[in-house]
Amino acid sequence: MKRLLLGGVSLVLGMPLALADNTDTGSVSVGGTIVAPLTASASPLVMPNLVRPSTGEPSSSVTLGCHATTDATNTVTYTGNGNPFAHGVAAAANPSAMSVNKASVASNLSTGQCAGITIGGEANYFYKVVIGLPVLTPALTGVTLATGGSPCTDGLGTAVTNGDIVQLSAAGAASLRCGAKVTVTASSTATSYAGSYAVTITYD
Repeated sequence: MKRLLLGGVSLVLGMPLALADNTDTGSVSVGGTIVAPLTASASPLVMPNLVRPSTGEPSSSVTLGCHATTDATNTVTYTGNGNPFAHGVAAAANPSAMSVNKASVASNLSTGQCAGITIGGEANYFYKVVIGLPVLTPALTGVTLATGGSPCTDGLGTAVTNGDIVQLSAAGAASLRCGAKVTVTASSTATSYAGSYAVTITYD
């Protein structure tokens, strides 16, 4: 505070007092969501029976295309003379409902049994499907395992191929049913075989 004398008049000059400091702190509220991890479990895939071609014949194959929910209406397609359920028609592309062999063997040996993949994760999120290359274990001469054109079908009946993106339901669930293709040549032997391929799911 200063006093100034001007012409005998005394003035008092004042400065206001600061009522707060020159710094302050705001509180930032933090919140978020921890998303459920993706989970997947698969049941075994059983291919329909396939006939080995005789010497000099071309290769034969069977492709298993999967119905969305049931093996009873899977799509089984043969090439060559590989159909053991042909009901007397050597080059028949599909198992015949009249086949005696079809009636006498376990149903999954003519219709196939698709691998059922049960998927869980965050509700309504999307995931990408990557389908690996099938591998026979052990490798067999004259036998080739492949995924086929559209190896998987989702729970809504939509074909799912490598690289496709699929959405989880509002309950955070989804399913895939997957098949394969087997090709054999005359150099193969009549035997059982086994193999596998990976189906990898990743949030998109």
